[in-house]
Amino acid sequence: MFKNYFKIVFRNAKKNPLYVFINILGLSIGMAVSILIFLFVQHELSYDTYHSNSDRIFRVSRNWYNADGEVSLHLGHVAAPFGPLIKSDFGDQVEEVVRLTNNGLLIRSGENSFMEDEFFFADPAVFDVFSWNMIDGDPKAGLESGDGVLISEDMAKKYFGNSQAIGQELIGEIQGMTLTFQVRGVFENIPDNTHMHPDFIATMNPVIQFYGGLEAFMQNFGGNNFSTYVLLKEGYDYKALEAQLPALIDRNMGEAQAGVPMSKVTELHLWPIEDIHLYSNLDSEIEANGNIDYVYVYFAVALFILLIACINFMNLSTARSSLRSMEVGLRKVMGADRSRLVNQFMGESFVMTFISLIIAVILVYIFLPLFSDFTQKQLSLNFIEHPEYFLVLVGLAIGVGLLAGSYPALFLSGFSPSKVLKGTFKAGKGHENFRSVLVVGQFAISVILIVAVIVVVRQLDFMQSKDLGFKKMILWFCLQTLE
Repeated sequence: MFKNYFKIVFRNAKKNPLYVFINILGLSIGMAVSILIFLFVQHELSYDTYHSNSDRIFRVSRNWYNADGEVSLHLGHVAAPFGPLIKSDFGDQVEEVVRLTNNGLLIRSGENSFMEDEFFFADPAVFDVFSWNMIDGDPKAGLESGDGVLISEDMAKKYFGNSQAIGQELIGEIQGMTLTFQVRGVFENIPDNTHMHPDFIATMNPVIQFYGGLEAFMQNFGGNNFSTYVLLKEGYDYKALEAQLPALIDRNMGEAQAGVPMSKVTELHLWPIEDIHLYSNLDSEIEANGNIDYVYVYFAVALFILLIACINFMNLSTARSSLRSMEVGLRKVMGADRSRLVNQFMGESFVMTFISLIIAVILVYIFLPLFSDFTQKQLSLNFIEHPEYFLVLVGLAIGVGLLAGSYPALFLSGFSPSKVLKGTFKAGKGHENFRSVLVVGQFAISVILIVAVIVVVRQLDFMQSKDLGFKKMILWFCLQTLE
C-alpha cells in the first residue's frame, strides 16, 4: 500500500516537479522553523528540572508591606538567619537548607587576573540539595574548610590550563579586602537550563567574618543578600510549611512597633525551584529570569507557522483538482469507493509530509547553532540523549499530514465520475468560499507575524540606540558589597 503511495508521489513529481517542490519546500520550512521554536520552548520549560529532588526544593523570598497593606518590596534574597532557623524549627519537615550569596570578585592566579561575576559563597550542604556533579574533590569537606573554594571545569582550564587544579591558590579582591582561597574541588559546568550559574563556590567563612562573627551574622535580619533554598522531606506540602513562617518571624524578630507583630510588616514565601525562571520576577534575582507569557507567545507563533504551511499545502492540492479529476473518475468507474480514494490521497499527504520532515530536520541541524547564538541558549536536537524527540517529530509529521491532507482528500474523493467523464464537473460554491477563507487566513496570519517582527526589531533598535543622557564608557561604578 505505502509502496503505491510512493509511486504516485514520485509519478506526480515527474509530471509536476514545481508543484511537488513548492509543497515539500513549504512544509519543510514551516516544520523546521516550528521545531526550532519548540526546542526553545522546551528548553525554557525545563529550567531546574534536572535536579533529582527538584519537586522538593523551594527558594525562600521575603516581602514587605507599606502602611496601606500593599506589598512595597519583594526580594528573592533573605537575611542570613532565616535558613538555619527554618531548619532548626521545622526539622520534622525540612531535610536540608542552604544559603548562597553572589558577589563579583577580582580573582588572581599568578599573572592571570579576571573579574568574576559568578562567584558564590555557600553553605557546605549545597551539593546535597542541588544535583551538580563533582569531577574531583569532596564538596562538603572543601566548603567546611576556612579557605576552600570549588571551581567549575571551565574555570579550572581558564586559570590552570591542563595542570591539576586541586591545591592551587586563588587570590580574591573585593572592596579593598584580599581573600586567599585553596581550590578544594572541581565541578562540572552548571547546566544552561538553571536560574543560576556559579563558576566559583567558596566557603561561607569570609562572609561570616565580614558580618563580625557568627553571632552577629545570625542576628542580622536586615542584610537580605542570601538566596536560601529549602529541601523538604518526602511527603510534606510546602504550603503547610509556608503557613508556619509568620510564627517563626514573630518568635525571632518580635514586634515592629507596640502591638504590631513583625509578621504583619514582612513575610516569607516559598517558591518551587522549577517555577523560578518563568514565574519569578522579583525586585532581586540572581539572574534575569524568563516569562511564561513569552513562552506562550513563542508556542503560538510556532503553531501559526505550521498552520500557514498546512494551508499552503491544502490550497496547492485543491487548486490542481481539475488535473486529477479524470484520475478520480476512472478509479471510481473501476470500482474504487470513496474511502479507498481518501486513503490514497491521505497516503500521498503523509509521504510528502515525512519527506518534508526529513528535510526539516536537516535544516534544523544546519541553523540550530545560529538560532542558539541568537537566543543565547544551549539548544540541541539530540536523539540519543532524548529519544522522546523522535516520537515527538513522528507525531508532528502525522499531525501535519492529517491537517494538511484531510480537506484535499475529502474534496478530491468526492468528484462525481459521470460528471467528470462527461467533462461537466465543476467545483461547488462552498469549495470556492472555503478556499477563499484559507487564502485570506493565510495572508492575515502572515501579515500579523511580519508586523510583530517589525515591531520587535524596531523596539530592540530603540533600546540599543536611545540616548541615555550619559556616556556609559566613562561612567564610574562601585562593586556590590555584602551588605
